[in-house]
Amino acid sequence: HRQMERDEAEAALLASTPSPQAEAVKPERREKPDRRVATTAVEQERRVGKARRIRAERERRQIAERAANTDDLTGLANQRAWKAALPAAERDPNQTILTGDINNMKAANDAAGHDVGDRLVQTAAAAMMKAAQESGENRGFRSGIGDEISAIVPKAKAEAIRKRAEELFEAQTHAGQTVSLSVGRGRDFKEAERDLAPRKKKAKGKGVRKSVPAG
Repeated sequence: HRQMERDEAEAALLASTPSPQAEAVKPERREKPDRRVATTAVEQERRVGKARRIRAERERRQIAERAANTDDLTGLANQRAWKAALPAAERDPNQTILTGDINNMKAANDAAGHDVGDRLVQTAAAAMMKAAQESGENRGFRSGIGDEISAIVPKAKAEAIRKRAEELFEAQTHAGQTVSLSVGRGRDFKEAERDLAPRKKKAKGKGVRKSVPAG
Protein backbone atom coordinates (compact mmCIF):
# COMPACT_ATOMS: atom_id res chain seq x y z
CA HIS A 1 0.00 0.00 0.00
CA ARG A 2 2.76 2.44 0.85
CA GLN A 3 4.49 1.56 -2.41
CA MET A 4 1.36 2.52 -4.31
CA GLU A 5 1.21 5.85 -2.56
CA ARG A 6 4.85 6.58 -3.46
CA ASP A 7 4.21 5.64 -7.11
CA GLU A 8 1.19 7.95 -7.26
CA ALA A 9 3.19 10.84 -5.75
CA GLU A 10 5.98 10.41 -8.24
CA ALA A 11 3.49 10.32 -11.12
CA ALA A 12 1.87 13.52 -9.91
CA LEU A 13 5.27 15.23 -9.64
CA LEU A 14 6.22 14.20 -13.15
CA ALA A 15 2.93 15.47 -14.52
CA SER A 16 3.45 18.91 -12.94
CA THR A 17 7.05 19.31 -14.23
CA PRO A 18 7.29 20.61 -17.86
CA SER A 19 9.43 18.55 -20.20
CA PRO A 20 12.56 20.00 -21.87
CA GLN A 21 10.78 19.71 -25.23
CA ALA A 22 7.90 21.82 -23.99
CA GLU A 23 10.35 24.46 -22.75
CA ALA A 24 12.02 24.52 -26.17
CA VAL A 25 8.83 25.27 -28.10
CA LYS A 26 7.49 27.81 -25.65
CA PRO A 27 7.10 31.10 -27.67
CA GLU A 28 9.12 34.11 -26.64
CA ARG A 29 7.24 37.01 -25.26
CA ARG A 30 7.71 40.08 -27.44
CA GLU A 31 7.08 43.59 -26.35
CA LYS A 32 4.47 45.43 -28.38
CA PRO A 33 5.85 48.44 -30.33
CA ASP A 34 4.98 51.84 -28.93
CA ARG A 35 2.51 53.14 -31.47
CA ARG A 36 2.77 56.65 -30.09
CA VAL A 37 6.48 56.83 -30.98
CA ALA A 38 5.83 55.54 -34.51
CA THR A 39 3.02 58.04 -35.04
CA THR A 40 5.19 60.92 -33.83
CA ALA A 41 7.98 59.95 -36.25
CA VAL A 42 5.56 59.81 -39.19
CA GLU A 43 4.08 63.19 -38.33
CA GLN A 44 7.53 64.71 -38.01
CA GLU A 45 8.48 63.36 -41.44
CA ARG A 46 5.29 64.79 -42.91
CA ARG A 47 5.98 68.22 -41.41
CA VAL A 48 9.54 68.24 -42.75
CA GLY A 49 8.31 67.23 -46.21
CA LYS A 50 5.65 69.92 -46.18
CA ALA A 51 8.17 72.58 -45.13
CA ARG A 52 10.48 71.54 -47.98
CA ARG A 53 7.68 71.73 -50.52
CA ILE A 54 6.65 75.19 -49.30
CA ARG A 55 10.25 76.43 -49.49
CA ALA A 56 10.73 75.00 -52.99
CA GLU A 57 7.50 76.62 -54.18
CA ARG A 58 8.51 79.98 -52.67
CA GLU A 59 11.89 79.82 -54.41
CA ARG A 60 10.23 78.87 -57.70
CA ARG A 61 7.90 81.88 -57.46
CA GLN A 62 10.77 84.22 -56.60
CA ILE A 63 12.75 83.02 -59.63
CA ALA A 64 9.70 83.44 -61.85
CA GLU A 65 9.06 86.93 -60.46
CA ARG A 66 12.66 88.00 -61.08
CA ALA A 67 12.51 86.64 -64.62
CA ALA A 68 9.24 88.47 -65.29
CA ASN A 69 10.79 91.77 -64.16
CA THR A 70 14.26 91.47 -65.73
CA ASP A 71 15.34 92.60 -69.18
CA ASP A 72 17.11 89.77 -71.00
CA LEU A 73 19.52 91.96 -72.95
CA THR A 74 20.82 94.22 -70.19
CA GLY A 75 20.04 92.40 -66.95
CA LEU A 76 18.35 95.55 -65.65
CA ALA A 77 14.78 95.69 -64.39
CA ASN A 78 12.47 95.78 -67.42
CA GLN A 79 9.57 97.98 -68.53
CA ARG A 80 7.12 96.06 -66.35
CA ALA A 81 9.20 96.79 -63.26
CA TRP A 82 9.74 100.39 -64.39
CA LYS A 83 6.01 101.07 -64.71
CA ALA A 84 5.44 99.59 -61.26
CA ALA A 85 8.21 101.62 -59.58
CA LEU A 86 7.78 104.99 -61.33
CA PRO A 87 4.58 106.34 -59.69
CA ALA A 88 5.92 106.09 -56.13
CA ALA A 89 9.26 107.59 -57.18
CA GLU A 90 7.57 110.57 -58.84
CA ARG A 91 5.58 111.25 -55.67
CA ASP A 92 8.70 111.22 -53.51
CA PRO A 93 10.26 114.71 -53.37
CA ASN A 94 13.60 113.20 -52.37
CA GLN A 95 13.87 111.06 -55.51
CA THR A 96 14.98 112.07 -59.00
CA ILE A 97 14.38 110.33 -62.31
CA LEU A 98 17.32 109.92 -64.67
CA THR A 99 16.71 108.80 -68.23
CA GLY A 100 19.49 108.13 -70.71
CA ASP A 101 19.43 107.78 -74.48
CA ILE A 102 22.17 106.84 -76.95
CA ASN A 103 22.87 109.62 -79.42
CA ASN A 104 22.84 108.56 -83.10
CA MET A 105 21.80 105.06 -82.07
CA LYS A 106 19.52 104.46 -85.07
CA ALA A 107 22.14 105.54 -87.58
CA ALA A 108 24.81 103.36 -85.99
CA ASN A 109 22.42 100.43 -85.70
CA ASP A 110 21.37 100.71 -89.35
CA ALA A 111 24.94 101.10 -90.58
CA ALA A 112 26.75 98.60 -88.36
CA GLY A 113 24.02 96.05 -87.67
CA HIS A 114 21.78 94.97 -84.82
CA ASP A 115 24.54 93.13 -82.97
CA VAL A 116 26.40 96.42 -82.59
CA GLY A 117 23.15 98.08 -81.54
CA ASP A 118 22.59 95.47 -78.83
CA ARG A 119 26.13 95.94 -77.51
CA LEU A 120 25.60 99.69 -77.35
CA VAL A 121 22.44 99.22 -75.28
CA GLN A 122 24.34 96.89 -72.96
CA THR A 123 27.14 99.43 -72.64
CA ALA A 124 24.68 102.22 -71.79
CA ALA A 125 23.00 100.02 -69.17
CA ALA A 126 26.36 99.14 -67.62
CA ALA A 127 27.39 102.82 -67.54
CA MET A 128 24.18 103.90 -65.82
CA MET A 129 24.33 101.09 -63.26
CA LYS A 130 28.02 101.57 -62.47
CA ALA A 131 27.49 105.30 -61.97
CA ALA A 132 24.57 104.61 -59.64
CA GLN A 133 26.41 101.89 -57.73
CA GLU A 134 29.43 104.12 -57.18
CA SER A 135 27.03 106.35 -55.24
CA GLY A 136 25.50 103.43 -53.36
CA GLU A 137 22.39 103.11 -55.55
CA ASN A 138 21.19 100.24 -57.74
CA ARG A 139 17.74 101.00 -59.16
CA GLY A 140 18.36 100.82 -62.90
CA PHE A 141 15.79 100.05 -65.61
CA ARG A 142 15.56 99.47 -69.32
CA SER A 143 12.59 101.77 -69.49
CA GLY A 144 11.88 101.54 -73.23
CA ILE A 145 11.96 98.95 -75.96
CA GLY A 146 14.96 100.60 -77.58
CA ASP A 147 17.95 102.32 -76.02
CA GLU A 148 16.23 104.13 -73.14
CA ILE A 149 17.98 103.42 -69.84
CA SER A 150 16.63 105.00 -66.65
CA ALA A 151 17.37 105.10 -62.96
CA ILE A 152 15.67 106.21 -59.76
CA VAL A 153 18.18 107.93 -57.49
CA PRO A 154 18.24 110.29 -54.50
CA LYS A 155 17.88 113.93 -55.48
CA ALA A 156 21.15 114.85 -53.75
CA LYS A 157 23.12 112.36 -55.88
CA ALA A 158 21.35 112.78 -59.21
CA GLU A 159 23.70 115.27 -60.91
CA ALA A 160 26.83 113.34 -59.98
CA ILE A 161 25.33 110.06 -61.23
CA ARG A 162 24.16 111.71 -64.46
CA LYS A 163 27.62 113.09 -65.29
CA ARG A 164 29.39 109.88 -64.31
CA ALA A 165 27.12 107.74 -66.54
CA GLU A 166 27.83 109.95 -69.55
CA GLU A 167 31.58 109.73 -68.86
CA LEU A 168 31.58 105.97 -68.42
CA PHE A 169 29.86 105.33 -71.74
CA GLU A 170 32.65 107.07 -73.68
CA ALA A 171 31.99 108.29 -77.21
CA GLN A 172 32.72 105.60 -79.82
CA THR A 173 32.45 105.30 -83.58
CA HIS A 174 30.70 102.56 -85.55
CA ALA A 175 30.44 102.59 -89.36
CA GLY A 176 31.22 106.31 -89.42
CA GLN A 177 28.67 107.15 -86.71
CA THR A 178 29.86 108.55 -83.41
CA VAL A 179 27.60 107.53 -80.56
CA SER A 180 27.51 108.84 -77.01
CA LEU A 181 25.17 108.80 -74.04
CA SER A 182 23.07 111.73 -72.88
CA VAL A 183 21.18 111.62 -69.58
CA GLY A 184 18.31 113.89 -68.55
CA ARG A 185 17.07 114.42 -65.00
CA GLY A 186 13.79 115.55 -63.49
CA ARG A 187 11.31 115.27 -60.65
CA ASP A 188 9.24 113.02 -62.91
CA PHE A 189 9.81 111.15 -66.16
CA LYS A 190 8.36 113.89 -68.38
CA GLU A 191 10.62 116.50 -66.86
CA ALA A 192 13.61 114.20 -67.31
CA GLU A 193 12.72 113.79 -71.00
CA ARG A 194 12.43 117.57 -71.43
CA ASP A 195 15.85 117.97 -69.83
CA LEU A 196 17.26 115.26 -72.10
CA ALA A 197 16.09 116.82 -75.40
CA PRO A 198 18.58 119.76 -75.62
CA ARG A 199 21.43 117.50 -74.49
CA LYS A 200 20.68 115.13 -77.35
CA LYS A 201 20.38 118.00 -79.80
CA LYS A 202 23.79 119.29 -78.75
CA ALA A 203 25.32 115.83 -79.18
CA LYS A 204 23.66 115.26 -82.57
CA GLY A 205 25.97 117.68 -84.36
CA LYS A 206 28.94 115.66 -83.19
CA GLY A 207 27.49 112.42 -84.37
CA VAL A 208 28.94 111.95 -87.86
CA ARG A 209 32.53 111.38 -88.73
CA LYS A 210 33.61 111.32 -92.33
CA SER A 211 35.49 108.21 -93.31
CA VAL A 212 39.01 108.86 -94.48
CA PRO A 213 39.93 106.81 -97.58
CA ALA A 214 42.73 104.34 -96.97
CA GLY A 215 46.07 105.15 -98.56
